[in-house]
Amino acid sequence: MLSDGPSGVRGEDFDERHDSLSLPSSSALGASWSLDVARRYGQVVGQEARRKGVHAVLGPTINLHRSPLGGRHFEAFSEDPVLTARLAAAYVDGVQSMDVGATPKHYIANEAETDRSCQGTTFPRWKACTAHCPRTSSSGTPAARRWPRACRNSHAANSTTPSAAFPASA
Repeated sequence: MLSDGPSGVRGEDFDERHDSLSLPSSSALGASWSLDVARRYGQVVGQEARRKGVHAVLGPTINLHRSPLGGRHFEAFSEDPVLTARLAAAYVDGVQSMDVGATPKHYIANEAETDRSCQGTTFPRWKACTAHCPRTSSSGTPAARRWPRACRNSHAANSTTPSAAFPASA
């Protein structure tokens, strides 16, 4: 079973009869600048997922804070691509250390409010996140404006898969 969060694990049922641990937002985690805290946060997410019978969580969100108008910034770590990449890798490592899959999501242009290059900010954080921790799945951008869907973009799909992005000896 897959489950969304974003600040915990929702589980199959989500109402007042089914409790869920509510964790601080990803932005609060980003403000810590701590890879150890991010890994422990991921472990808690993994433990909560196991308690709820969830096999994979839809997270972390690795978008960047690009505009003050972004209404879902609470799901993302920071505006810095390097910090986001490192925190995401630690988070994924923590989740997967509990034998639960992590699904880094919205990796291409989901935060774009105008046309901007993905190469400088998107691919490095995605590659850093996936280089350190094998992932079970990934989530493409559902509705990027004026751009093809990420999951249907051959450059995006082929340049970020572990086999294409990282040599076997890495």
